[in-house]
Amino acid sequence: GNVVKYTVKVGGTLLIVMGVMTVTGWMNGVTSYLSSFGGAPAAQEQPADQGADEAKGDGANGGSSDASDAGKDAGSGDGAASKADVQAAPLADLKLVDQNGEEHSLDEYRGKTVFLNFWATWCGPCQREIPDIEKLYRDRGENEGDLVVLGVANPKTDSRPNNSDVSEADVKAFIDERGITYPVLMDTTGEMFSGYRIRSFPTTFMIDKDGNIFGYISGMLTSEMMDSIVDQTMTGVRK
Repeated sequence: GNVVKYTVKVGGTLLIVMGVMTVTGWMNGVTSYLSSFGGAPAAQEQPADQGADEAKGDGANGGSSDASDAGKDAGSGDGAASKADVQAAPLADLKLVDQNGEEHSLDEYRGKTVFLNFWATWCGPCQREIPDIEKLYRDRGENEGDLVVLGVANPKTDSRPNNSDVSEADVKAFIDERGITYPVLMDTTGEMFSGYRIRSFPTTFMIDKDGNIFGYISGMLTSEMMDSIVDQTMTGVRK
């Protein structure tokens, strides 16, 4: 009876700890970074692929529904990635416009490390990590240095009412309200979301200076985690 009593207490404590880690995003961060890229991340709050599926249905993904298979196994193993693991980032030539009307594509950032963050205005974990992403952007040279920080949003449009977020005007109002100064690309067609198979928020991809996927995390990141994955991608050494 005494053994069972203490076992129940210990088990309850462990469940509480695991629950806190799951809610804060730590569990996802610990388990998913540098994991195999072959499968899409599991949803955390709400499916985020409605607009993406619509994009695939009408050919917006260039006829390829498996664009993110290019990153299969990109994050597995320890130490520097082998040549067999190197996979190019999908849709590197796709041009998207940010909240300020400036055009961006991954191709133009060859030679730099890219922190690519998919998010939504209604997502609580996304909102909590925004200040740390903003800090990362400012501390690392505001995209003028070796690191480029990019957000990607999927606002609704008249032709795509099932996209994952509010209207583009409302997304831009949210950006202003939160003081976001790093570029947030407006993926109104869902092509980028589809190509990277985004089904949960936030999801962050790390792309190395050669334009290859180094790894991804599904879940909220802390400032320390951001610095760690940036440094790992820049050095090519996984910890």
